[in-house]
Amino acid sequence: MQSWALSDGPTHLTQRAMAATIGAIGCPHFAATTLSHLRAAFGASSWSVYQLHAGCEPAMHFSASAEVPDTTAACFAIYRDDGLYRRDSSFDAVRALPQLETALMLRMHADEAPSAVHREAIYRRHGLAERLSVACCEKDGSLLAVNLYCHEPANGFGGAVLERFAGAAPALLAAVRRHILWQPSQGGRRSGGSSCSVEHPLPAAHRARTGRSRALAGRADL
Repeated sequence: MQSWALSDGPTHLTQRAMAATIGAIGCPHFAATTLSHLRAAFGASSWSVYQLHAGCEPAMHFSASAEVPDTTAACFAIYRDDGLYRRDSSFDAVRALPQLETALMLRMHADEAPSAVHREAIYRRHGLAERLSVACCEKDGSLLAVNLYCHEPANGFGGAVLERFAGAAPALLAAVRRHILWQPSQGGRRSGGSSCSVEHPLPAAHRARTGRSRALAGRADL
């Protein structure tokens, strides 16, 4: 008989993060629980999962922050209500893939934001240094994005982190998909077009802007 001890160090943190994410699927605090492990493994201070559908507004499924002010909902409200998603080309490489449900890993520093307004209103205003994502186009034509954020004063995700995240990204994306499917229908949008829950509501000031933003039409170009 043979036996092996599980490795220590960064590789073990990545394994623990994926195990914890899978174990939290369907739980009400999935976003916060997963982030605590994503932070340990990859140094992410916040994360968000959102979906874009052609011809309508994007929808955030859930988000969380750790050891920094939670501005994820406020950032997404600006992105949605001010129509920044229509001019966001940061996921064009995903849309260009010839096959649906093919995941792509993306890294974007704040300086590389697709427009000056996007950079200043979201990244600079809220102290976001870099975004690390795994994203794919779903069968219904929508784009599902899982985004990890590095906050200032850190400058970004290091090379070793990128290598580990590349290995973990497919499992993370699969776990997120499953959790979305298991969420109760409480508003928002799922990959199949039905509603999904968001783990925390948007601030009242941003909710008040929703009526105005919904009158805007356009293609989701995130």
